Amino acid sequence: MVIWGNLFYVQEMRKEYAQARALAVSQRMVLLALDELNMAKTRLCLRFPGEESSNEIEEIFKVYLEEIPQKNAQLTGDKFLALDNLRRAKGQLRYLKVK
Repeated sequence: MVIWGNLFYVQEMRKEYAQARALAVSQRMVLLALDELNMAKTRLCLRFPGEESSNEIEEIFKVYLEEIPQKNAQLTGDKFLALDNLRRAKGQLRYLKVK
């Protein structure tokens, strides 16, 4: 009798596992979407002379006036590199769809 009771208990836990996994996956997707929204809101800001950065994110997104041309060149280069990678990936996808 104890064996059948344990077997029933394990089978019920098995049913709950699929639901718990679906919940965990959906919570993860919500968290990632919120993080993406927060990253999209982040903008470059000017740092006042003598202002110290309090964390790593401020170090990246707060720049001095003298750093703007360098940052512009860096981000423009990153943009063109990303666009080239996207173009290449789209070409591969087109090739694989036709094949």
